[in-house]
Amino acid sequence: MNCIHDNSVIKKGQKIFTKNQSALLNVLLSRYSYPETNEITIHLVSENAGLLTLSMIKPKYSAKTLKPDKSMVLDKIPIQKGKNVIKVKIPWQHLEALGNPTTFKQFGNKWHNVYHFIHINRLEEFYNVTQDKRLLHYINKWKKYVDSWSSNPLYKGVETVPYK
Repeated sequence: MNCIHDNSVIKKGQKIFTKNQSALLNVLLSRYSYPETNEITIHLVSENAGLLTLSMIKPKYSAKTLKPDKSMVLDKIPIQKGKNVIKVKIPWQHLEALGNPTTFKQFGNKWHNVYHFIHINRLEEFYNVTQDKRLLHYINKWKKYVDSWSSNPLYKGVETVPYK
């Protein structure tokens, strides 16, 4: 879900003010739009003209945890006093982590990736309904990822089969 983190803003009645002139946005991105670029639209009311610096924290991937890595500036956008509608495109080269499987969950003493298999199953269901051949590309691609887990050092000690 897209939202502003409560701990980064101050609420006064119906108004929301930033702390230290910054706010943390949680934005859900996906590959659904691929190859089209993801675009974020922000509706912002500002009491003063200024500059919006949009940064993104790229996660450092580990099979058992998803750790933030470093922040990078995506865009700097001038804002006007009053209402602003800001549209920012996020190029795919900044979204490599969307191509990695989600973190694995521990069940007993084993680590399983439950979400990856759910996505494969859903893609297969969509394909059966739509017969859209583009889905086959991702079904096969994601199944090949599973085949590669056993030889990938990132996935040492994790299961390569769905949790049952």
